[in-house]
Amino acid sequence: METLNQSRGIAFGEFVFDPVDRILRRGDEVVGLPPKTCELLGVFIRNVGQVLSKETLMEMVWGDTFVEEGNLTIHISVLRKALGETKNENAFIQTLPRKGYRFVATLKEHIRSVAVLPFRSLVADEADPALGLGMADALITRLSRLREVLFRPTSAIRKFADEFPDALEAGRELRVDALLEGWIQQRHDRFRVTVQLVRTSNGSVLWAEGFDEPVSEFSRLQDVISEKITQALAIELTGAERRALTRTDTPNPEAYRTYLKGFYHWYKWTPAGWSRAAGYFQQAIDLDPRFAAAYAGLGDAYAAMGFGLPTRETYLKGLNATRRAIELDPDLAEAHATLGMIRFFYEYDVEGTFAALRHALRLNPASALIHDHLAITLALCGKRDEAVDAAARAVELDPLTPYITGDFGKVHYFTGQTDRAVALLEKSLDLDPNYADALNYMVKIHERAGRFTEAQSYRERLLISTGERTEADTLAATFAVGGYRASLEKRLRQIEVKAEREFVSPVDFAALHVSIGDFGAALDWLEKAAAERSMWMMVLQADPHWDSLRDEPRFKRLLPGLKKA
Repeated sequence: METLNQSRGIAFGEFVFDPVDRILRRGDEVVGLPPKTCELLGVFIRNVGQVLSKETLMEMVWGDTFVEEGNLTIHISVLRKALGETKNENAFIQTLPRKGYRFVATLKEHIRSVAVLPFRSLVADEADPALGLGMADALITRLSRLREVLFRPTSAIRKFADEFPDALEAGRELRVDALLEGWIQQRHDRFRVTVQLVRTSNGSVLWAEGFDEPVSEFSRLQDVISEKITQALAIELTGAERRALTRTDTPNPEAYRTYLKGFYHWYKWTPAGWSRAAGYFQQAIDLDPRFAAAYAGLGDAYAAMGFGLPTRETYLKGLNATRRAIELDPDLAEAHATLGMIRFFYEYDVEGTFAALRHALRLNPASALIHDHLAITLALCGKRDEAVDAAARAVELDPLTPYITGDFGKVHYFTGQTDRAVALLEKSLDLDPNYADALNYMVKIHERAGRFTEAQSYRERLLISTGERTEADTLAATFAVGGYRASLEKRLRQIEVKAEREFVSPVDFAALHVSIGDFGAALDWLEKAAAERSMWMMVLQADPHWDSLRDEPRFKRLLPGLKKA
């Protein structure tokens, strides 16, 4: 598996040097070098073509530390040997008598990783975040199938849709070699677009161009920009890759703009966002009944809502939309991934789940989201090593999205590696202090370990993150007076009141009863959840929160039905 660190590099001859991790490669093989020899090579590369005295080299490599001149001679000899130089042939390092050394290789910095930022409006007061994010996603979707260059997924750049970072700073944060940024403006029936590809190491512009196209040709505009990017990166395309670059989502510009609004809200990762997204996706379908991506988005929105709404209400809608997306476009990786999640969490079809997810990865191996889906399902089925590998790959592809890192933590939690789970969940909360799912699992972990003060604190943060500050304040006051159990009982009463005005999953009631120690009531609620085929039932198999029920006959009767279904 190629790592992102392997995707960086400065090439010379048959070698590639990663200046960040200080690794030298010849082809696919790592050339072993002592740390100071790597530093010496980095100094030579940064000062290519310049004459460097022995004193200058020693200061650059060892700083104020006193070393004998012989140390430098030894490391230069080691480096020359590693680079394949002979006594009479110095292809890379020249010795200049009484002057020093000069690195004379021809350098070429590889562009092997790119981030496409959300496009910005050319006119400040006409900002359209949905259009900007959608334009970026359309390019990412096309370009992510290319073998030679890794493009960061949309989830990694979503945070920039509502802010305007310095391009080089964003590139360093995203850990990519180059950044694509663009500006867009709609004037009547035409789009004006300016795009540039910038090298993140020094800010140099690799390519820039302007476009002026009719609104009706929006899809063709994306095709043209994608083609130009591949030319700028000197990528040789296969026939399949070329076809992927020129896909047409819909000929209806209004349907596409409506779809982009749904896409923008979907990526907010909230129940309210998914609900709004579903509405926009349906509007886009009404405008173009053959719009496959809109059906895929609708299916995904309903699948996500299934964790917070009655599952039967969302399952059939999500399944029907997803199947229609695949009928219209069998190569739509995201639709196959959603189908896999529906098969797992509603149909309890493990074999069908893995078949759908692995097919989705064959269609789009660079999708962090699909790797993440695979990791969670593997973990819930007890396949720890495979789950960890899949989750690690998801984080590697997208290290900045809270839910990707948080799910890596959940994989460790489900497979009994609690300390590692805590570290990753805390990291996801560093990315987003209000990420509710991570807060929820931190409550479980601290409660299970008997750290009730910490569990209480995370529960209060969880409620605040979901807009229940009054309830959080009430729990804090209850905890201060009556302790953790009193706080749990108060929370139980709060969700009983909440359930009178909106849906609350039976699993939420069951989880609180387990925490309180009322196992009979917990089992009553779990049976209700099973009767409505709650998507949360699949989580019971691996979640340690339910361990106190595993010897209960009623609990055992729930789980075999899941495994055989």
